[in-house]
Amino acid sequence: MGRWTGVFFECSSRALRDRFESCSGLVRHSFGTASGELRGGFDGASGACRTIVEQQSKKFRVNFDGEARITENDKEECAKKI
Repeated sequence: MGRWTGVFFECSSRALRDRFESCSGLVRHSFGTASGELRGGFDGASGACRTIVEQQSKKFRVNFDGEARITENDKEECAKKI
């Protein structure tokens, strides 16, 4: 198992929400559901999208978790996928 990195995306606007969803979708598309599952949801009450990203070799597993936080490096890595 790879090291888990918590990622927190504040999605206060539709544009940022779309960008987050695009990144999540490309991770799933690039690495396939056989090596990494994608489960998602949007918390409308708090206006935040949340995800945990795990990198294991070149495979990513994306999952949503309300307790995750983001680092600047995580933002950059996600943005590269868009």
